[in-house]
Amino acid sequence: MKRIPFKTAIGTTLLAAALAAVSFPGLLTVSASTPVDASSAANRELIGTWEVQASVRDCNSHAVLRSFPTLLTFGAHGTLTESTAGIAPAVRGPGHGSWRMTDRGTYFAVFKAFRFDSAGNWIGVQTLSQEITLDETGAFTSNASIQITDTAGNIVNSGCATSTGVRLE
Repeated sequence: MKRIPFKTAIGTTLLAAALAAVSFPGLLTVSASTPVDASSAANRELIGTWEVQASVRDCNSHAVLRSFPTLLTFGAHGTLTESTAGIAPAVRGPGHGSWRMTDRGTYFAVFKAFRFDSAGNWIGVQTLSQEITLDETGAFTSNASIQITDTAGNIVNSGCATSTGVRLE
């Protein structure tokens, strides 16, 4: 394998970045965001981390089966990361997904998390899809559907959930 001199590698990288900036001007654009006042209508933005109280419900009767805290972080470019106290980390990993605005103050989000058995073997995926609404105070409410699949993608269980949350500040 032929080694490329360090100066050549750095020069090539800088040249590629410069060409990308000229060819795609918006690619390297940096923007600053203004902190949002929790009492303003401008707070109807999802970006940030939320402390959420989730409730798994019976889909027919809507009775609460169990409730637990969850953290959701919505990134500026539509990414979503989830961490929950509802399921032990030994049997379910963190959720990773995406979100998008559907209307002013309403959003759709989906994330997936890997599931494991008590021996640590991968057994499937949990997918949660939710419709989120932010009210004028900046409060978070959602209705969600949950789907559990095995490693082949076959549905083994499904459910419903609701949640409420506040921005972590």
